[in-house]
Amino acid sequence: MVSERLRGWTSSSNENVRDFTHGWSTSSPSNDVSSDRYSKINDPSYRVGTVRGWFGARWNGNTSRARGNCDAFDPLRASAQSGIMPGRDETGASLILALIFLVVVSLIVLSMATWTSTGLNASARFTAAQSIVSTANSATEVAVQSARYNFQSSTIDASPPVPCLPSGFNTPIVPNGQSLSTWCSTQWNPLSASTRKVAFYTCLSAITTASACATRPLLLAIVTYNDFPIGGNYESCAPTTSPTPPSGVSSCGTGMVVDTWVFGAIPPQITGVLGQAIPTGCTTPQVQIDGTGFTNPASVSFVASVTVNGVTSYVSYPAPKGSVTVVNASTILACEPTSGSGTVDVVVATPTGVSQMTTADQITY
Repeated sequence: MVSERLRGWTSSSNENVRDFTHGWSTSSPSNDVSSDRYSKINDPSYRVGTVRGWFGARWNGNTSRARGNCDAFDPLRASAQSGIMPGRDETGASLILALIFLVVVSLIVLSMATWTSTGLNASARFTAAQSIVSTANSATEVAVQSARYNFQSSTIDASPPVPCLPSGFNTPIVPNGQSLSTWCSTQWNPLSASTRKVAFYTCLSAITTASACATRPLLLAIVTYNDFPIGGNYESCAPTTSPTPPSGVSSCGTGMVVDTWVFGAIPPQITGVLGQAIPTGCTTPQVQIDGTGFTNPASVSFVASVTVNGVTSYVSYPAPKGSVTVVNASTILACEPTSGSGTVDVVVATPTGVSQMTTADQITY
């Protein structure tokens, strides 16, 4: 009975199966498959139900083979094999990509704006600093030229330094609204061709005291003037000279050498002076000078003050030539001068400035 049914099924329905599967696998309503049948076949629920029912009825309950054939006609598997997958909604992914793009662009714009702002601020600060430097140079040059041809008695060994810009000269206002002041102190040696060594301290007007300016000047210039006339052996620049120069003749500033011209210099400071015995190579006792900011080359002077009729003047006696030794940044050894006596102030001059006279630098010899 079963064999007859199978023979009847295969013989009578073979064409139907071929026709059914052929219509299912085609991509268009052709090969004797009507469009209505094609639309139904493309419906997954219709295909699965039809196949199960059709095979179940024809196979008479042989479900294992029916399931195998049904899997063979699985529309999802057929779509995957043919490379045609059901469509997906990518709207969410597009929104995420757009958001990432906006964030990246915003960060780039913010970085460029910050860079531009920083560049503009740096340019403005550079311009202001350049203006201050230029104004300080100009003011100091005016003071240097004024001191060259005019003997300024008030600046001799002045500690703290005194104003030395020409009367009536006003420095330009710098970008921060301040002006500049220049202060001077002079070491005078009338018996030497290096007659005057003048230290110029230029500071912003915010520094109102000369001592503060001398400690931390904006610009420090040290200039040596030769007041000997050409071919002469005496200076004729000071109001009182010996020998007396010819009437109406002045040799102020016959020569000039700029020893130091530096911004942000820190002049040396003396914290103590200690007398010692006469060392080898000296005919006078040696002194040990303690302080800060000592550098080579350095010179040491012993400055005595003299008061006559209520007027105080200063006389500077340099340490013997070759007797000054810079031990380190905080110690200098020097021999006492061969002339002068009494209580004096020891003054140290280096390329970074001249020490200011205080009670800590005094010694009696």
